[in-house]
Amino acid sequence: MKAEISSVVLLNPEKQIYAYCTRTTERAYPNWSYIGLGLQHNMILYLKKNDYRCHDERLRYYDFPEMRNMKY
Repeated sequence: MKAEISSVVLLNPEKQIYAYCTRTTERAYPNWSYIGLGLQHNMILYLKKNDYRCHDERLRYYDFPEMRNMKY
């Protein structure tokens, strides 16, 4: 399994809404699966699977070992 997390993006400066994305792959499904997350004042505003904003070429993704090591 691969897991990566994006850089944080300021979506709305006035309202201080920040967003980031995670993406994962699994052996059985080798294509990336995305989850977008929006935050305001340290509270989750939304959590959306396959959020189109996660495909933005300007986002940088980084290794996310904490997600790989999660037990569910």
